Amino acid sequence: MRMKHKPWAEPFLESHKEFVITLDNFNDKEVVEFLNKENIYMEIGTGKGGFLLGMAKKNPDKFYLGVEINETAAGFCAKKIYENELKNVKLINIDVKYLFDHLPQNHFDGIYLNFSDPWPKRRHEKRRLTHPSYLNGYHKILKEKGLIIQKTDNKELFDYSLEKFDETGWNITPVGNNLFGIKADSSWTGKTVTVETWEDYGNGPVQVMATFRAYDSIHDSIIDRCKFLQENSNYVNAGVFSATSPEEQCQALKNAGYATDPDYVSKLVGIINNYNLKVYDV
Repeated sequence: MRMKHKPWAEPFLESHKEFVITLDNFNDKEVVEFLNKENIYMEIGTGKGGFLLGMAKKNPDKFYLGVEINETAAGFCAKKIYENELKNVKLINIDVKYLFDHLPQNHFDGIYLNFSDPWPKRRHEKRRLTHPSYLNGYHKILKEKGLIIQKTDNKELFDYSLEKFDETGWNITPVGNNLFGIKADSSWTGKTVTVETWEDYGNGPVQVMATFRAYDSIHDSIIDRCKFLQENSNYVNAGVFSATSPEEQCQALKNAGYATDPDYVSKLVGIINNYNLKVYDV
C-alpha cells in the first residue's frame, strides 16, 4: 500500500535542515560531527518515524540516522522529530545506496531494517534492502561487530534475506520462526532464542533482552500459538474465544496479558482494517 503524496512534505524538509540532512549540507561541520559520533545507529526505511523516534527518546546517549526514500513518509518523520525537539536524531530523504561511499566507514554500531518493502517481483530484486549490493554497502559502514537487525512479516523476503546473508558471509543469529512473539517461560521445553525486544510496563517502552520460543517452521509456530491460547485459562476467561468481532477479540487478548503495548488493540485493529482482513472471517 503506497502512501498518498503530501505536498507540504518537501517544503517542511527543506525548512528544517537543523535535523534534515541534504546533499547541500552533507559536508557542513554540524552534520559531519553528528555522523562521526560514537554509539550511532541507522534505520533504513523509517516510514513515519515511530520506531526511530521511540529509540531516540529512550536512548538519549545514543545517536540515530533515519534514511527514508519516500518524501511524504520522511515529512511525517521530520514533523515528529521537530515536535519532540530531539537532538540525537537526524533524517535524510534519499536511497541509502547513494550514501555508502560518503558515510564514515566501519563506524555504525547497527542498522535496523523494519518491515522493508519486499519488492516481490523478480525484476525488482535489486531494490530489496537485503540484495547483495546493499549488504556489501552495510559492510562498509558498520563496525567489525556491528549488527543488522531485520524484522519482516513477509515470508518470501525472510527466506530471500537469509539466503543472501549467508551468500555474502554474514553471521546469522539463530532464527526462531516465532510469528506471534510467544516467550519461553519455565513450562516450555522446546528450542529458544534470546533477542532484544520492547516492553511497556506503564512508563513507556523500554528495551529488554527476552527469551522466546523457537520453532523449526512457520507451521509449527501457528500450531503452537493455537495450543497456547486454548490451553491457557487467562485467554478463555478473558473472552478470546467468545468474542463476536475482531475488535472484541483484540481487546480480549490485551486484557488477558498477551501484550504490554498500551496501543496493542488500536494497532492490531488498524492492520485488520487497512488490509481488509475481515473478508477471511468464517
